This record gives sequence, structure tokens and C-alpha cells, in this order.
Amino acid sequence: MPLFNKDVYSPITLLVNAGRDVPAESSFSNIVRPLWSTILSDNSEDDTVEHVHRTGCLFAMLVREALKSNPGWFGIDRDKAKWSEFFQKADAETLWSIMALHDVGKHFIDSKILTKPDKLTAQELKIIHRHPIDGAELISKYLEQCGATSRFKREHDAARDIALFHHVSYGNCDNSYPAGIDGMNIPFHAALAAIADVVDALSFKRSYKEAWPIEDVHSYIKSESGKKFHPKAVELTMRCWGLIQEFVRHHSESHVAEVDKIWRMYYVHLEHKRRALMQTRQDNYYP
Repeated sequence: MPLFNKDVYSPITLLVNAGRDVPAESSFSNIVRPLWSTILSDNSEDDTVEHVHRTGCLFAMLVREALKSNPGWFGIDRDKAKWSEFFQKADAETLWSIMALHDVGKHFIDSKILTKPDKLTAQELKIIHRHPIDGAELISKYLEQCGATSRFKREHDAARDIALFHHVSYGNCDNSYPAGIDGMNIPFHAALAAIADVVDALSFKRSYKEAWPIEDVHSYIKSESGKKFHPKAVELTMRCWGLIQEFVRHHSESHVAEVDKIWRMYYVHLEHKRRALMQTRQDNYYP
């Protein structure tokens, strides 16, 4: 069945068509804001709002650490251009917005399944495992409707990659999905997104689980190097674990109403660092 069958997915069709009203000169963040904000409002009764805010910050943190360590890890895109050049120029809000779209495919899933405290049935798991594919298609359809696919091609490709691959295991483990994708060949930014997603999911209470102690999260991420996670992505995570630990602690103690202010402050912090770093780079910096 086509993803945007008008009878089955009419709410999504309306959402995609809303892209027509977005001014053409808008930034990428402003263009996609109606998309992810609608998804968040539809899931306001679960923990999706906080999860999206936090994972956006964690992803930006890991990208910046990777750029400092070895920009070459990001590889090249479909047009043979260096991903590192895009991520070095991207401001923190763009990075956050790219990651904020990673779970948009969950809009297709009944909230009763997303918040179910008991073990999911085989059919419910099948539905859950569809959300990366649905999310990637939704991102492409929405940006196409906005007339923004060409102008924001790298942002589109990065967001689509993350939506599609953030549950793919590096070592092709049994719980990797969508099925049939070689985890060793997914883009490095998607590998970073996968860790950001899991760090947040484990560190905070969800409808189906309690929060893990941060020490257990650390041990789990480290133990899954080369299995669930890309070894270089794990290396980066361990390198900036102190900052991640402080981030988790701060958000654990903060009321959800303060989250918006927190991540905007973090944007400013990252943007100052990015501009300072850009001023010291030479044109031939990238390997």
C-alpha cells in the first residue's frame, strides 16, 4: 500500500500539503518546524516531546566531537561531496532540526502501542518496525511539497538517513531494523544518531521502562561497540561522556517546561564554539 494513500493517511497528506504555506526563503529549521511540531503535539501525552529535544542536543554534541577528532569519519555523500564540510558549516539549530525528525514515522502508530507498558505482540512490533521507512518517506514528501528538496539537499539527505537508519545495528544484530540493511555501510551521522537515541532512551523513564543508572548506560554503550554501535561512534561517546553525564543529570532534574529554554541555551553555546573553530580552520583542513 502506498504510504500516502489518501483514504488511509489523510492526516499525513494534509500535513505534507501544509508545506505549501512555508515561505520559500525560510531556513531549513523553519521549514521543517511545522512537521516535527505537529508530530510532537500529537504525542504530547507521552515522552516523545522530551525525547526529541534531548536527542537533538546529544546528536549535536557528538557531531561536534567527531569534527574535532576526525572529520574524515563522516565520509562522502551520494554526490561524492564530503559530509564533514556540510556538518562543519551547519549551525546547532540545523543539527538539532535534522535529528528532531528521526521519529516522525511514529505519527503512523497508535499511541496505545507507543505507550504500552507490557510486552508488544508480534504484530505490534511489526508496526513499530515500519516507522523508520515511513519517517524517511514523510521527510522526502514534505520537503518536496515545500519546494525545498534542492535548496536543502544535504539537510534532506541527512535527516532521511537518520530517520531510516537509526535502528540499524552496526553488526547486523537480530534486533536491527529495517531488515536487509548492512549496518557497516550506513552513513556515520546515522551511526551517531543511533547512539544519541539509545543514550536518551536508556537514561530516562519511558512508558515501558524505568530510567537506567547512568553507569549502566555507560557500560551498555561500551559493551555494544562493534555490535549494535559503530566502534568510532562509541569511541566519541566515551570521549565526551562527562558532558553527556552532566547533560543527563541536568535534564533529569529539570521540569519539562524548562527543556525548551535549555536546548536553546545549548544552541548558543555550540554556535559560539562553531564560529570560533571556523575562524581557525584553513581551506585545506579536511583530509
